Amino acid sequence: MLLTMSALPRLLNCTASAVLERAENYSEWAGMGQDSHADLAADVPDELAHLCPDHSRAEVKIAYDVAARTARFLGDGDGREYGALGPFEIAGSIDRLWVEGDTVFVLDWKSGYADVDPASRNWQLWGYGLAAATALGKSKVVLRIVYTKQGNRCDEHTLDALDLAEFAGRLEWLHRRVPELQAAKQRGEVLDTREGSWCKHCASKHVCPSKVALIGQMSGLVVIGESVTPETAAVAYEQIVRVEQIVTAARQRLNTYVDDHGPIDLGNGRMFGRYVRKGNERLSGSVAMQAIREVVGESAKEFESVAIEHTTSKAAIERAAKQLGCKRGTVPAVVRRVRELGGTTHAADPMPIGEFARDRSEPAEKPQIDTAEINRLLESAG
Repeated sequence: MLLTMSALPRLLNCTASAVLERAENYSEWAGMGQDSHADLAADVPDELAHLCPDHSRAEVKIAYDVAARTARFLGDGDGREYGALGPFEIAGSIDRLWVEGDTVFVLDWKSGYADVDPASRNWQLWGYGLAAATALGKSKVVLRIVYTKQGNRCDEHTLDALDLAEFAGRLEWLHRRVPELQAAKQRGEVLDTREGSWCKHCASKHVCPSKVALIGQMSGLVVIGESVTPETAAVAYEQIVRVEQIVTAARQRLNTYVDDHGPIDLGNGRMFGRYVRKGNERLSGSVAMQAIREVVGESAKEFESVAIEHTTSKAAIERAAKQLGCKRGTVPAVVRRVRELGGTTHAADPMPIGEFARDRSEPAEKPQIDTAEINRLLESAG
């Protein structure tokens, strides 16, 4: 089973998640983060130079063998393809890496607004540090997390030889524990999962025993009662956060299905998914020039100089007609002729995923919420 450095925060807190069924979800924000990382890999801005020297290496791929306690570099460059790995290797990609004397520096860019685990207990960075120190024969590592959206704030922590040896032992235990849990799962045993911040990016929420148990407990939620009191407010908040995590993960899986397979027919003329509507009409500049010559006549050249760029639009043709004082009806005549000549296109305008009517000229009729039925289901779940 392939383990990666980015999964270490989750696996060291909830090892059972390594053997649960996974549902891969794409995150738009993660994609944006990868774009930002690519920019920083290509060039470090002057305001960050004091945190990352010119001689540092960018996007360094590395693998650490937990059994042999060895490490090797796999190359540089973006992407997360690591090639063939050994059965006990954990791979990862370091944003920036350099050496000063006996010290290895590992830097991780964070281009979002939210904080991650601090460097002092960020197990992903500890894995990078252990692998880099092992591969380079060093005994000290400085970990840096730089928040580019937070004034380039830097969170730093230093690991010594004892820290590195202790963490190597934890990773060795992890690789022994995962096969044991896999065997327990095959025997039908209920796995012991732990909830926490590491659940956020877990792809196994839909089968997680902790999350599934929560669904069965929903009829006892504090917030379903008649009122929330000062004594129950904190509990209510924690319960709502847990439920929202489950719903968000389910929504992501449903959206992924819709993007892969198209809209879902909900019946009664209702659909759920994404549709692409016809966007604004675009006029071909070359075809528009022909139409202008046919319609405008003697003023065509001057008209073209105002209306035509590499492409044109109905708005540009309207400006030209107004500026040159053309006779009434010139604009619709030119546009009509452009269409006749096949010089128009419509840009695709993808709409967000959501519910819509099969006949999109009619509004989707929303189903009525049956409160009594919902209460009955909640009571039966208790």
